[in-house]
Amino acid sequence: MARKKSNKKSNIFNIMSEPEHRGPGLNSRMEIASGLRIRAVRINGNSLLLNSCDVQRKQDIDVKWYIQGGQRASIADIGKKWFEGQITFPLLVDRSGNLLTPIRQIFEAAQDPNINISLDTNHLLSHINLTAVDGGSDNNKLLTLDNLAIRNLTVSVSTDKQVEVVCDFYGTIESRTNSDYITPENIPSYRAITWADCDASRLSSQMRTISKMEFKIENTIKDFIFITTVEDPRQDQINFYGIEKTKIEASYDEFLRLGMEADNYFHGGWKKDENIIFDFGAIRFLSRVPLFQVSEQPFSSNFLIRKSKFISLTSPVHTNPQGKIIYFAEEVIWTFVWEQFVLIKIK
Repeated sequence: MARKKSNKKSNIFNIMSEPEHRGPGLNSRMEIASGLRIRAVRINGNSLLLNSCDVQRKQDIDVKWYIQGGQRASIADIGKKWFEGQITFPLLVDRSGNLLTPIRQIFEAAQDPNINISLDTNHLLSHINLTAVDGGSDNNKLLTLDNLAIRNLTVSVSTDKQVEVVCDFYGTIESRTNSDYITPENIPSYRAITWADCDASRLSSQMRTISKMEFKIENTIKDFIFITTVEDPRQDQINFYGIEKTKIEASYDEFLRLGMEADNYFHGGWKKDENIIFDFGAIRFLSRVPLFQVSEQPFSSNFLIRKSKFISLTSPVHTNPQGKIIYFAEEVIWTFVWEQFVLIKIK
């Protein structure tokens, strides 16, 4: 039987209107964010465009089972509250080749984790009061995260890629400061650092066959919780947190070819005054005494890639500030080669 043809014209475009069934809360009146609102944050008051931002409030919330409650949960266990998360961004420099101010501040805080970082973002709504007292969902605020420490910072680059920075935060809110950050302020002209800007070297090698390198600073954070009396101001945030240790490690890949140096294969151990430098264009990382793991040198039908990894040690005989690992473009590295008693100036 033939199908009757409809005279009604089809339209692939639907006219937007008020929804017939409204969702709970403000879902039916939500505002769709623009690209600038998604990418822009403020670090210590300075604007920075990101590739991603995921910094959220965390809290341990569970239930307890006791005999009086039988086989069902009887006690609410509402634990500590803190903030943590991650941002990623390219390594950006201005017209003069200097790092943008917020990126420089992030690197300084990673090297010295006792420096606090503040973060303004439109991605986070928070409730700073006691969750056990007020468990509602209609009184959150857009607040500034003003007491953050950098837990992990990773800088990596590979062939024909941009330098990428991954930064993990951990901390609290100290003061209830409203954040109303809609669009970024005027950001100076910048460009992203790429593989072509990067270099690597060590005392006994120019490391010209490097195809990938990564530098990482890991700060181990310990938080503390104190029981307050009824008269004291009460909150469920952690009261204090401190830095237990800082671990600095790096890794690099190099392809093997005929005629390359035969001494690059590390069989493990520390190499005093090896002075490995990873140069990411506007920022350099120096490891004077690297503690190497055994290099991996797998064989495959493609390029032969050797993978090396080391942890950076410090020594009290160093002339530079103890533990200094990061150098910016305008800084000069002075270091000793103790076996030869030679003072080296690295620009």
